[in-house]
Amino acid sequence: FTCIRVIRLVSAPHLVQNGDRAVAYDIGGTALYVLDSAGLVADMTDKNDQPIISARFNDNGWLAVPAESKNYKGAVSVYNPKLELVFGFHSSQRFVMDAWVTDNGKYLAAVTLGQESGTFVSNVVLYDLTQTDPVADYDVSDGLVLAIGQQGDTIVTVADTCLYLADTAGEERGSYRYDGAYLREFSMNGEDYTALMLTRYPS
Repeated sequence: FTCIRVIRLVSAPHLVQNGDRAVAYDIGGTALYVLDSAGLVADMTDKNDQPIISARFNDNGWLAVPAESKNYKGAVSVYNPKLELVFGFHSSQRFVMDAWVTDNGKYLAAVTLGQESGTFVSNVVLYDLTQTDPVADYDVSDGLVLAIGQQGDTIVTVADTCLYLADTAGEERGSYRYDGAYLREFSMNGEDYTALMLTRYPS
């Protein structure tokens, strides 16, 4: 009942669940609610005064909230499992699209989008949550990142053209290119694998 009531309060609702918690938020708005199996845990709407882009819990209850930001191209706020704000940054060079806190609560991986030679390029920027400057970054070449997550100690990014794996130092661990096939669906819910549905045709 609580979930239905919360979702009806926002104009463009999105619900994301991980572990024993879920987050419901208004895409492009400021409404954000944390839920568990018992109902509403926290109304965090008053913590956001800029339009929300996305919100994600990791497996251990750390929450990353990318949002638009005045005079910047985006910002990310990080909340610990007690929903206390512990880290934040503003991006002045690239648009922020998504973010993920590593399961150990030590790093933030933020997906940003910029242009190089007239084409859009996805970049993943890694922050140590105890420092203000990024510790590493890497490009996901020739692809736009659709989702980011973690499997074991590997950061996994699913793009429209490839699957890319890296460690928290930004070093590549592997990649799989679709070689002209079209990505239709994907799931990152496996413990040590990602499932991709690829087709040969655009429709």
